[in-house]
Amino acid sequence: MIKLIISGITGAMGKQVMNLAFASPYFEVVAGIGHGSETMPIPVFEHFDELKAFSCDCIIDFSNPMLTEDLLTFAVSQSLPVVLCTTGLDHQLQLKVEESVQHIPVFQSGNMSVGINLLRQLLETAAQVLGKDADIEIIEKHHNRKIDAPSGTALMLANAVNNGLEKDRTLQLGRDARGAKDRSIINIHAVRGGNIIGEHEVVFAIDDEIIEISHTAYSRTVFAKGALDAATFLVSQPPGHYSMDDLLKSRQ
Repeated sequence: MIKLIISGITGAMGKQVMNLAFASPYFEVVAGIGHGSETMPIPVFEHFDELKAFSCDCIIDFSNPMLTEDLLTFAVSQSLPVVLCTTGLDHQLQLKVEESVQHIPVFQSGNMSVGINLLRQLLETAAQVLGKDADIEIIEKHHNRKIDAPSGTALMLANAVNNGLEKDRTLQLGRDARGAKDRSIINIHAVRGGNIIGEHEVVFAIDDEIIEISHTAYSRTVFAKGALDAATFLVSQPPGHYSMDDLLKSRQ
């Protein structure tokens, strides 16, 4: 049985991971990091130092970038693997991740869905075939509480497109109010509203046809399951930086 600490346990995704772990015979949630006065079935703390008394095999993090540095510092001090699901990390925090992977295994992905990662592979192929002649736009939609824009998934998909192109295109959030489409730019449009779980669409527009590749998440379960699968994979790995590609390859 894998013992878990969930960072961000009082948030929507943290609760989803906790409930899915409770329903599984393979996981035990021993504690969490969160805030608020909500009663939880496990001990919940606001500071990582308070977790030192708990025996744990892995941390799953669905919180926000404000906690990332403290999370990684704690994980390295305790030699704990981390499944890092938080997006919107700035350059300094990403450097902290790169430093941490010298000491512990860290699994990082802009999206924990297996389906969205398959989409990423399809986009790289599509860009190889269509990219030179296509205007490329990305539309992503999320709930009105999401902090970062564009989403980590949208950036991951844009990078997949660039991987398939002969020359990288510049990424731009939205577009200028006036002027023709600049083919050297991939415009990313971020929609925020209601309780949208997550929708991503990539449009390749060429002269006589349009190719649209999309993914819609209808519940948060797909992300929680992906995080638990990542934890199962990660606990047996040496220090290093891992992604969904590594998890998918391990299943082949």
